[in-house]
Order: sequence, then C-alpha cells, then structure tokens
Amino acid sequence: MNKIISISIAALTLLVTVSSCHRDSTSANCPGTPFATWKVDGVTQESYVYVYTHAGTVSNFTLTACVNDANDKIVQMAFIPYPPVVGSYPLKWSGQGVWNGFGSGQYITDDDGDYLTDSTTYTGSFDIASVNTTDKRITGSFHFAAHEVNPGTRTVNVTDGMFTNMKYE
Repeated sequence: MNKIISISIAALTLLVTVSSCHRDSTSANCPGTPFATWKVDGVTQESYVYVYTHAGTVSNFTLTACVNDANDKIVQMAFIPYPPVVGSYPLKWSGQGVWNGFGSGQYITDDDGDYLTDSTTYTGSFDIASVNTTDKRITGSFHFAAHEVNPGTRTVNVTDGMFTNMKYE
C-alpha cells in the first residue's frame, strides 16, 4: 500500500511538472488570472495550473507555480477527504510510511528539494470554505510548515495559501 501511495504521488507530481506554466524572459505574466496564491518563506507564488484527483474517499490537490526560472515550484496537499465538504483538515502526515488518517502537505522544487509535513513539528491545515456541488468547485485556504526529505536539515513555511473556484470531479 505504501509503495502504491508513493508511486501515485510521484506520478501526479510528474503530470503537474510536465503541464506547468512558465514565464519566459519576454512575457510578464502567465496567461489568465491565477486561481491560487501562497507564500513560501515570505515569497509570493501564484498558480494557473492545478490537478485535483481522487480515489475512493481521498483526494490530492496539486498546484504548480508560474515561474520564470525553469524551476517548478509545486505545492501538494494529499489525502484530503472526498467528496469535498466545508471544514478544516489537518496536515499531519509525511506522505510516507503507514497512513495515520491525516492529510499531508508537500512543497517540491526542481532544484531545491522536497519538503514534507509530519505528525509532530511540521504541520498545517487545508481549509475548505465553500463547496459548489452544482458546478463542482471549491474555495478555501491552506498553510503548513515542512522539513526537507533528504538530507532533512532545511525547512520551509507555506503560508497565506488561497484557492478560488477550483474544479473537482
């Protein structure tokens, strides 16, 4: 089961990385209006690309930041209950090992590593403020602290996360 979870998260991350929006040196913005923003250690990031997947009673919510340096920056919240319901969901699992019943938060960059929440020090919350069941869209917020996976000495704080009218299936 743990291997399946790790493979699922890796495949989802690859899908988002391949489809992410990049700024280049000639364009000021990615197309459209961002549907999500957040800060990593105080630096604002915005997303125009997301993947929302579910399997049974859990879902994954993945955002890719629009960047100008070819260094994808991805925020993922996994194992959030499905279907979405208004409420606050603790991010207190690393996404590795035996699932402890909580969601997990993850921050990934192409050149700076992979950061995960855990069950004690590095935690956070994924909050669904509204659910439109007719149009299948959710709005809410998120934040979490995470530690580096390997070698494990650096940390990041993902704060002020907001998403608006994200489509779910």
